[in-house]
Amino acid sequence: MALSLAKAAPLKPEIKLAQALSEFEAILPDDQKAKLRIYRRESPPNPTDVMRLTAEIDRDASRNRKSRQCVGPRLTNVLHAIQQFSTVVDLIVGSSQSQIASAIWGAVKISLQLASAVSFYFDQLSTLLMEIGRTSPRYQDFGLLYPESKRLQSALCDYFVVIVQLCKQAVLFLKKPFWSQLSFPILKPFESEFRSLQLDLEKLANAIREEIFLASNQAQQKETKEMSRFRGFFLGTSTQDIAKARIWNRKKAELRFLNAFSMYNHEKSWKQARKRGSTNWICNDKGYKQWKLDNVSSSLWCTGKLGSGKTVLSANVVEDLRMTTLDAVAYFFCRYDEATSLETRTIIGSIARQILDHTKSYLVDAVADTRPDTIDTDQILHYLQELPSSNSQKYFIIIDGLDECEEKETRLLLQYLKELLMSKHVFQVYCSSRPDVFRWAHAILEPQWNLSMSLQTNVDIEYYVEDALVKHLDSGTLSIGDSTLILTIQDTLLKKADGMFLWVDFQIDSICSQKTDEAILAVLEDLPKNLPETFNRVFRKLQHSNDADPLFCTRIFDLVAAAQMICSDRF
Repeated sequence: MALSLAKAAPLKPEIKLAQALSEFEAILPDDQKAKLRIYRRESPPNPTDVMRLTAEIDRDASRNRKSRQCVGPRLTNVLHAIQQFSTVVDLIVGSSQSQIASAIWGAVKISLQLASAVSFYFDQLSTLLMEIGRTSPRYQDFGLLYPESKRLQSALCDYFVVIVQLCKQAVLFLKKPFWSQLSFPILKPFESEFRSLQLDLEKLANAIREEIFLASNQAQQKETKEMSRFRGFFLGTSTQDIAKARIWNRKKAELRFLNAFSMYNHEKSWKQARKRGSTNWICNDKGYKQWKLDNVSSSLWCTGKLGSGKTVLSANVVEDLRMTTLDAVAYFFCRYDEATSLETRTIIGSIARQILDHTKSYLVDAVADTRPDTIDTDQILHYLQELPSSNSQKYFIIIDGLDECEEKETRLLLQYLKELLMSKHVFQVYCSSRPDVFRWAHAILEPQWNLSMSLQTNVDIEYYVEDALVKHLDSGTLSIGDSTLILTIQDTLLKKADGMFLWVDFQIDSICSQKTDEAILAVLEDLPKNLPETFNRVFRKLQHSNDADPLFCTRIFDLVAAAQMICSDRF
């Protein structure tokens, strides 16, 4: 029997995936089994589903956590990998494998929803998935190669088999008795429970990269023979295979077309901003609600001083729109440390790519009429102006950090946005900057609404200070002798923050570096009034102190160096 098994052919990749999913389903309670079967029958997830799931996870997890810190963005990389795998399998393979790929999404979704009810466990699980997501396969790497490489298909399926096994392990933990869950961190550390699965995923990710490299080389070699092979292909190939080839060729053409607009990773900055916190006040703001529901083109501008939380707010606006509307939502976060993100061509190109990717029917027609290597900024504007007309379709554009751009670039970008607002379509534009930019920019864009962070951030600052102090106490980086001192710290920071989250960060770092209660009180009595004064003090301390905590100095130096680049000309 053993010999016959040894000689048996290895299972096909899709069979291994189906087995892993079957084993996962077997451990679920009846209500979750029914939910998984529903997920299996649904259409493959899209990028909006990823954002929606992370928002749901944060909402559910917050009920069981003291902190308002967002953990959902930790999961976006691995969730995007699953979503992209589901999409490419559905497009090329269809039918049974499509259901399997959708079921993988369902398995991960159910596991996260169940785990979010146990806060200490979910913290560790989400951190593990964040680490896995850093090396998870990306569509832009494997998408065009997947249909023609059996070895790549096998490697990807093996990878997602382990993902399903990890989900199974996560759910099995939650089925343990309550006392066993409580003793888990002490008696059986998290690493010993999941380390082998993490190592397997790392090895498989490396294998996938190797297969991508090989498949890419093979594809380039075939490219030179494409015309002759193409004629022979149609002479001896089934109608079904021909249809698949045509679908895939169209997909490749669409991707080349979109790449001509932009290849900038706009999601990275959103994820970083979203991790930094949540804010909900804007959802109840009258001006924001009117802008969001308006059926004619309009613009809203949010202003706030450096460190007041504008970028975190913009990230929450993106999530709110994705969660509550079916319209196209395109966004861009300007970064002082990425020169290309400060150029009009990069910004408008990224915005256009996101909108075109959302408008599939128009995309097919546009690809047929375009040479993708000749698209300039004016042509990008033309494509946006010529989007298909629809009485119900709106296009939301969110651009954060315009004050990081050179004034010439900002003026040019605003002129393009103004032309979109004057087009036949409904464009809803949201911009954020510091007040000095708004003073001259409003004459170009003429926004109907203006929100000021200075009038809205008090409640968020209060939560932010409380969360930060609790985290530092829990981690041991803040040590106090008198427990009532924490209230003094909190009250003092709230009174002097003046809406500046970044200022709070610096002061808490300074407080945590003190060794005694008396030293902390001395710091509280002489807090700097604003960020420029904070920067000057930090640099003086780094220059003259011989006994300062090296770790504290390193962190402060990094923060100050970054912040100085941002605001050297602003005060």
